[in-house]
Amino acid sequence: MTNPNFCELWQAPDSQRVKGKRDRAMLAVLLACGLRRREIAGLTFDHLQQQREEHWAFVDLVGKGAHVRTIPLPNWVKQELDDWFAATAGRRTAEGHDRAGDPAPRL
Repeated sequence: MTNPNFCELWQAPDSQRVKGKRDRAMLAVLLACGLRRREIAGLTFDHLQQQREEHWAFVDLVGKGAHVRTIPLPNWVKQELDDWFAATAGRRTAEGHDRAGDPAPRL
């Protein structure tokens, strides 16, 4: 992917909307961490853990060929995830469903 293509893809989601925050967070994880679509679809909050000091990672992630791995999370990616989580925090019920009754995203 060329730099202009990356910039165009990165700017596409509307970061003022919740869906745009979600899309940017998912793009950040896909692009910076090198996760496959299937891996990102299977992420849960249990995978996201603080390792040492201020460093975060996805731990015990089962990938291609059933390999278990730990993926370091750059600070800017963690910030994108935090922005998305903060935007959706008030939209969930205690059972983890949104106000329309749909289950909360796994991550």
